[in-house]
Amino acid sequence: MRQQNIEMTKEASDWYASVFPTARQGVTRVVETAHSRMEDHPVSAMFDDPERGMFFMLTAWANIYRHSLSDMASLFEANELCMLIEAHQGAYVYPYNHNKSGITLLAGDAMSLDNMAEKWKIETEHFSAAIEKLTPTQAMCLQLWAVGYWTAQKRGDPTPLKDYVTQLS
Repeated sequence: MRQQNIEMTKEASDWYASVFPTARQGVTRVVETAHSRMEDHPVSAMFDDPERGMFFMLTAWANIYRHSLSDMASLFEANELCMLIEAHQGAYVYPYNHNKSGITLLAGDAMSLDNMAEKWKIETEHFSAAIEKLTPTQAMCLQLWAVGYWTAQKRGDPTPLKDYVTQLS
């Protein structure tokens, strides 16, 4: 892929840096995904200039993420969110596998194989019902949020897990 100078707002750049190991890595993943699918994407018809389309997509995604998290506030119990974050430790952020079934599989394995249901005192019926209420976008944002905790920890952010989950519980 050729190098491009893609512009975005400072707010969007800060968001990518907070979720991915670096802003550049986050933008690169989004750009690579968008370029490989942009011809088939309805947004491509809205812009004569691909760079303007990229600016729109990069900025819009940061806003979609924030709104999705806001819409999910209070959907999950704090212990469920702690379990989700623990289950996502070491998970790779890849745009094609983040959805409700991905959360269900990852969390299901964590609860049954790693005994996280007992550790976090998860009521599986409530947790499953909350997952079913998610839109595909919310499911992807929830997984990014969970992985974002570990990204912040690697950078030396001292925020305790219980404090991090207060964003959504």
